[in-house]
Amino acid sequence: MRKNKGGVISLQEAMRMLSDKNTLLIDVRSKEEFKKFHLRGSINIPIENFQILTPRYIKNKGQRVIIYCSSGVRSLAAYELLLDLGYYNVYDVYGGIGEA
Repeated sequence: MRKNKGGVISLQEAMRMLSDKNTLLIDVRSKEEFKKFHLRGSINIPIENFQILTPRYIKNKGQRVIIYCSSGVRSLAAYELLLDLGYYNVYDVYGGIGEA
């Protein structure tokens, strides 16, 4: 059974959590979507490359990670993948950030 300190959160909750400077904010949308608009402080790891690139950006499996996309579908897939890989402080922004 997977243990996770995180869960599904609102965008407002995510923004409050970002006051902790050790929190990593990941946008799993495409590079093009990221260039148009992204949340300040986020890094872009497109869902298509997520499994390959994740270890490069998240070295500590206990680091707090918040994942988002536009609608919540891609971020949920990334959230599940991180849990499967043993990360346990993972949060998914429910419903995404919308279209910018």
